[in-house]
Amino acid sequence: MKAGRRFIGLFLGVFVFFSSYSLVGAFTEEQKTKISAFQNEYRNLDQTNYYYKNVYSKVPAFSSSSFTGINSDKYLKSYDQTYNFVRSLFGLAPIVQNKNDNSIAITGAYDMAAVPKNDGSNVQHGLQGLTKPPYLSNEVWKQGSDATREGNIANIVPTNFFNYSKQSVWDDIMGFVIDSNNYDVNSVGHRDWMLSQSMKSYGTGTIYTDPANKNTLITNGQDYYALGYQVFYWGGGYDGNYDKNLVEPLTYPATDLFPLELMNSTNPLKPVCWSIGFNQASVINKNNKPKITIKNLNNGKSITVNSNDIYYESQYGGYNTVYSFIPRGLNLSSDQKYEISFSNLNLKSSKNNSLINNYTYSVSFYNLKTNSQGSYDYSNAGRKVYVNYRPNYGVRIYQTPGGMPTDTFVFHGTSWTIIKQFTDNNGKIWSQLGQNQWILNDYLSGQNTGRTPIGTVKYIKGYGINLWRGYGNKKTFSGRRINDQTQWKVFKKAIVGNTYWFNLGSDLWVDGQYMTVDS
Repeated sequence: MKAGRRFIGLFLGVFVFFSSYSLVGAFTEEQKTKISAFQNEYRNLDQTNYYYKNVYSKVPAFSSSSFTGINSDKYLKSYDQTYNFVRSLFGLAPIVQNKNDNSIAITGAYDMAAVPKNDGSNVQHGLQGLTKPPYLSNEVWKQGSDATREGNIANIVPTNFFNYSKQSVWDDIMGFVIDSNNYDVNSVGHRDWMLSQSMKSYGTGTIYTDPANKNTLITNGQDYYALGYQVFYWGGGYDGNYDKNLVEPLTYPATDLFPLELMNSTNPLKPVCWSIGFNQASVINKNNKPKITIKNLNNGKSITVNSNDIYYESQYGGYNTVYSFIPRGLNLSSDQKYEISFSNLNLKSSKNNSLINNYTYSVSFYNLKTNSQGSYDYSNAGRKVYVNYRPNYGVRIYQTPGGMPTDTFVFHGTSWTIIKQFTDNNGKIWSQLGQNQWILNDYLSGQNTGRTPIGTVKYIKGYGINLWRGYGNKKTFSGRRINDQTQWKVFKKAIVGNTYWFNLGSDLWVDGQYMTVDS
């Protein structure tokens, strides 16, 4: 047996999970009503992927006759609807979009896009580090600088398989609210502004450059690539006065109910930070770190957040005190209730100078992207099953039962361990095989259905290929390579654009162009 086979064997245990659950706090009728309303509203949101062909009502010009462009009414209406829906998940009042602020915001996005050879890595507030193109007026450059200084900014890069970027409004807003687009791992400043209670209006602007316009694009030596730039501008609508419907404190996740999807990061290098923010309380000692405990009320298991994973910030979005933190070793599930406890906060209330030292709240997670609230079953937890489809073919994985399909498939003949099962309102049974990994039970069997597919590395004699954590544009180098002509068990495949990726266990993947697979 080759070393590669032994190596893969080490990863199989990652998917084996068994625990005894005693369910508590099932959704109340009131909660079920709220969940259904949120799901229906989410389903009616605009899901369009916007890019350079459909985001404008007037196209920008990057030339001597410069023009910042105007976003389409559909895009702006979608942003307003989606943004205020997200605020409602936190119990926050809606805020209005301001046309003048939209004009200022798109100027900031335009200025970033106009800079020649700006590959998106140099996107700074106030346009710091960027050089004004000669054809832009000082007035346009200054207005864009002000917009990016008093706004959230983001760049949208294409995947490895497209020469232009595109993104839905939901993903635009999630980038700021989840804050996985922030390279500073401990900050939730973008989130603080999106969920500000001192903001009454806002503006937004998005520029996608055209792959045919070489004035604004970067190149890899052969092809030209188009990027997206965004500004969420609050300058004209932030007055520092708290909303009359003040939520205090504002927590992430929110109290009572919260979508599980908003706890998942698309950035493998930056997990989702949890946070708690106080409008009317300030820390007595900035070096103080509270004690934070998260307890699963269904199975009694709890974790205490390491003090090194707790961070302090203030004055973003009007919040005097914000603690962000990263729980480690916590597996979240959509049918579990959690209690989050804070002690040793050591805060001083600005309302009456009282000491705030403790705060506790609970939250139950649900799946926003599925309209089914069927029943969970743990009777088969720990049972070994086999994918039963067709040799050399796979069954698609879903993020939630009947919810959003992923771009990954589990191969026929591979064996898995059931975590739990779910029966939807149509009577269909779904089995969970990993975190956010569900497939229809129709494609599972208790009997061995065939051999796990074997992949053979096809590269250059004496050399190896990279072993990645994740795949596509989410990949990061694992630090290992596997040699040409070695053979490995293959459990899943992912299809990204026109390229296959093969999973060798756990979250380890190889580029499919360097491997052949057969059963």
